[in-house]
Amino acid sequence: MLQPAVFKLVIAKYSDLLPPLRAVVEDYFIRKGVSDPRAEAVYFDAMLDGVFLNFVMNPEGFPLERIKELIIERFK
Repeated sequence: MLQPAVFKLVIAKYSDLLPPLRAVVEDYFIRKGVSDPRAEAVYFDAMLDGVFLNFVMNPEGFPLERIKELIIERFK
């Protein structure tokens, strides 16, 4: 994803999926009553990007199960 050519391929393939997924996440935060659901959805997306990148870069040293627990605790 960090390489421009790869990014273009991913966007071309999945760009139609992103808006509905973002809408679902934003709707979740609307139902949770957060003050800025759009910003919370963007934050959530960025946090997942970071988890993904860190896990890919260091799968053996990344505490994936604990991170999953923390995400569930934070966003339930």
